Amino acid sequence: MGCQAFDEAVAGMVAVTQKMSRMYRAGSFLTWMPEHQNQHFMLSISNRYLTPHHLAKGESPCHIDPTIDPHGYLQQATSYSGVHLEDNQVLYYERIHEDRSVIA
Repeated sequence: MGCQAFDEAVAGMVAVTQKMSRMYRAGSFLTWMPEHQNQHFMLSISNRYLTPHHLAKGESPCHIDPTIDPHGYLQQATSYSGVHLEDNQVLYYERIHEDRSVIA
């Protein structure tokens, strides 16, 4: 997606949240505003590492990659905080050009 198309998509999301905020009692719905950098919109995305036990609904836990949890702290937390499910996994990819240069 090009920068202009991305900016238009984010502007659309802002318009939707502003319209939805009018459907609720004043102050109960916060309008989402994106961050900016170099005159372009940015999206901050996060993912929790563990899902609370009561929300796991019997799903099978996934292995926590040692690259993400080198000291085993997250693995230890699964005994009391939640489970690491497929939805909690974050996968990283890199594209390599034919000339072997890396594009992040």
